[in-house]
Amino acid sequence: MKALTQSVKSQPLSTWQLSILTMMRVAIGWHFLYEGMVKLTNPNWTCAGFLSESKWLFSGLFHWIAGNPAVLKIVDLLNIWGLLLIGLGLFFGCLTRLATFSAIGLLLLYYIANPPFVGLANSLATEGSYLVVDKNLVELIALVVLIFFPTGSFFGIDRLLAKKRKSEFSSPVHEPQVEKQTATKATASISLGRREVLKNLVTLPLFGGFVYAYLRKRGWESYEEKHLKYAADMQTDALSGATIKTFRYSTLKNLKGKVPAGNIGNLKVSRLLLGGNLIGGWAHARDLIYVSKLVKSYHTDRKIFDTLSLAERCGINTLLTNPQLCRVINEY
Repeated sequence: MKALTQSVKSQPLSTWQLSILTMMRVAIGWHFLYEGMVKLTNPNWTCAGFLSESKWLFSGLFHWIAGNPAVLKIVDLLNIWGLLLIGLGLFFGCLTRLATFSAIGLLLLYYIANPPFVGLANSLATEGSYLVVDKNLVELIALVVLIFFPTGSFFGIDRLLAKKRKSEFSSPVHEPQVEKQTATKATASISLGRREVLKNLVTLPLFGGFVYAYLRKRGWESYEEKHLKYAADMQTDALSGATIKTFRYSTLKNLKGKVPAGNIGNLKVSRLLLGGNLIGGWAHARDLIYVSKLVKSYHTDRKIFDTLSLAERCGINTLLTNPQLCRVINEY
């Protein structure tokens, strides 16, 4: 592997190739960093459920960890801080090789604990799998590629540290020179140093964007949690204290034209899509603290047919749906 890595390093890469590899490294770092932050800010998070569902290699060890609170707490902390440190390392290109190998090891453990094999289905919520391949394996393979292309030596803190060490060991002997020439060279050296620093800290603005986006997301979630908790504590219902609002109803007589359509290949698709919740919003009622009985009683098959018919007459020929509503759509 070392010989192969050296041969890869000896082959020159274009700026675009280096940039794309760096973008892949930063994207994986973003993912690891986000997963670590989500777990760190959730005091109830634990990997016990994930480990207890293991049915493949080392399943006995994983079950033992899940059933031992003291060991489980240590594993949870290692998992959280491992994700965070790996994410930071990949994001900024700091100790990139160590971060890459650590990420591969962590993803390999995730894959072994719950592989997407036929016959090993579990009750965990997953983002999908394709027989042997899942997102953990895809990300693991991408990290293996990064081992042979250490992007930290192209763009990142690793490059800055390497240049600093190189300049310290190869500092030339200073000889008397004309004062003006010395000043000019010193200025050029400082300028080059600044450019080098800026180039290798190019991911810093992205990190600021990550922090801002995460805080905004946490703010929205916190508001929603507080709002729903307050409503539950106050035993608020859907009818009392409602704001009086007047409605202006429109009918097909007010229709001035049909919705415009576009083409995807030979398929004609309306530019306005019918949302799945328009015909099946009642399905989410189980997740709310309260729900009006009117909503449940309104979404009958006949009302769904009326909605689809009205949409078609307006020129809408496309809708977003799910397999559970196929029966109603076929009957229509």
